[in-house]
Amino acid sequence: MSVEEKQAFKKDVTLMKQSSPSLYLILFEVMEGTLESEVYSKKDGKYDESAIKKRIDDPRLLKHFSVYKNTLYEHLLSFLRKHNIADKVSVKLAALSEDIQLLLERGMNNAAYKRLKQAKALAKKYHYIYQLLDFLNIERRLVRRFERRRQGKLLEEINRESNHCILIIRYRNQLLNLYDRFHTHLINEYLSEVELQEVKLTVARIEEQIDTASTISFHLNGDLHTLKFNLYYAEKKYDLALEQQKLMAGLYKKEPHMVADNPDRYVGFLHNYVNLLFRVKSFVEIPDLLSEMRKIIIPKAKDGYGIKGYQIQSRVFQLSYYNELILLLNKEKYAEAIGLIEPIDKGLKHYHQLIPVTFQLMFFQNIAMAYFLNQEYPPVLDWVNRILTLEDSHKLKMNTRLLSRLLQIVVHYELEDYGIVAEHLVPSFRKHLSRYKHHPEIKKHGPTYRKLISVLSRASYATKDKKRQLFARFYEDAKAIPIFAMILPWVKRHSEK
Repeated sequence: MSVEEKQAFKKDVTLMKQSSPSLYLILFEVMEGTLESEVYSKKDGKYDESAIKKRIDDPRLLKHFSVYKNTLYEHLLSFLRKHNIADKVSVKLAALSEDIQLLLERGMNNAAYKRLKQAKALAKKYHYIYQLLDFLNIERRLVRRFERRRQGKLLEEINRESNHCILIIRYRNQLLNLYDRFHTHLINEYLSEVELQEVKLTVARIEEQIDTASTISFHLNGDLHTLKFNLYYAEKKYDLALEQQKLMAGLYKKEPHMVADNPDRYVGFLHNYVNLLFRVKSFVEIPDLLSEMRKIIIPKAKDGYGIKGYQIQSRVFQLSYYNELILLLNKEKYAEAIGLIEPIDKGLKHYHQLIPVTFQLMFFQNIAMAYFLNQEYPPVLDWVNRILTLEDSHKLKMNTRLLSRLLQIVVHYELEDYGIVAEHLVPSFRKHLSRYKHHPEIKKHGPTYRKLISVLSRASYATKDKKRQLFARFYEDAKAIPIFAMILPWVKRHSEK
C-alpha cells in the first residue's frame, strides 16, 4: 500500500462503528512497522505471528488475535476495492448488470431498458465483448416479451451484433491459443523452424478470414499485432516487428480511453517498444515513450491518465527508470545516469515488496556500470558488493553474474590492489567458471573470460610495456563479444598507456 492509502485506511478504521476500532489500528500499525524487520519475510510475503504478538501490549488484542487479524484482512480488502477499483469498467459493468436484473425482478422494465442501453454503450466503448453478448441476450428477451410493432427489426439488429461478438471471440481465442503455444515453446527454447513457420501460416490464415469491416475490435487487432511482433522478433526481423509496434501505438492513439481500462498491458507494450528500439540502436523515440509511460500515473489535471494503484505505480517506476538508465548508458551520458541514482534508490525502497529481487540486482549492476564508465571506481565496488552479497544473487542470468565478478576484479586492478586481484579474486573467478563449465554462456565465452582474468593477473606484476602488450592482445580478442562491450574502452585505454 502507498503512504496515502495507509493514511486513508487508518482514517476509515477510526470511523468504524464497531466496538474498539483502535484495536484494528494497533494491529495494522504493528504489522506495518515490521515490514523492514526480521518479522516480515520479503521473499514469501509472510509475517512471523509469534514475533508480532511480542510487540503487542493490549491483552484484549492478544486474547482474540486470530479474530482481529482475519477481520483486519477483510477490512483491508474492502478498503482496497472501494478506493482502487471503483472506476474500473469491469466493476461498472457488473454494477449495471446487477441493476438491470434487480429492475427486471421488480417489473420496472422501462428503467431496466435504460440501464441496458447504458451498459451496452459502455461495453462497446471499451470492447468488453463477453459482457456485451450477455447484454444483447437480455435485450433479446425484453424485445421478445414486450415489443410487438418493431420486434422483427430489433431482433435482426440484435442477432447481427451478437454474431459480430461471437466472430470476434472466435478469432481472439484462436490468436490467444497460438500466442500461448508460441510463447511456451519460445520460453522453453524448443521452438523449431518448422513450428515457427506453422504458427506464421496459421496467423496469416486467420488474418485473411478477418473481415475488418465487420469484426474490427481493439483487442482483436491488439492480439494480432502482439503475436506478429513476437513472431518477427523471434526471427530477428526487427524492422517488421517495429512496424507492428507502430500499428499498436496507432490503436492506442485512436482510443486513448483503453489505457485506463488495462494500464498494465499499456506499460508492457511501451516497454517492449523501447526494448526493440534499443535492439535496433534507435534512441530518438525512447524519451517520448518513457514520458508516455510516466503519464499513466500522473493526475488527469496535469495531462496524465490519472491511474491509481500501488501495483501500477511500482511497475511504471521500475520500467521507466530502468530504461532511462540504459538509455543514458547507451548515449554515454554517464554523469546523468549517476544523477538518477537518488530517485532510483528511493523508489526501490518504497516499492521493495513488488519489485523482483532479480530486477533490483539489474538496477545495481547498471548503476555500478555508470560509475565505472564515468571512471569513479570506489562506488563501483559498493554496488557490485550489493549484488554479490544478496541472498538471491544466484538467480541472476549467468552473463550478468559473470560481469559483476569481472567488474570487481577490474576495479581492484584500477585501484592498484594487485595482491587482491592476483591472489584472491582471479582464483575465485576461475573456480566459478569451472563450477558452471556446462552452462551455455561459459561454454561459449569461457575462454575469453579466462583470458581477461589471466591478463589482469599477469599485468598486476608486469612492466609498463608488457601491460600494454597484454591489454592490446586481449582487446583484439574481445571486440567481437557483446558482453565485453562496456569494458572495452577501459581495456583499450590500458593498451595505449
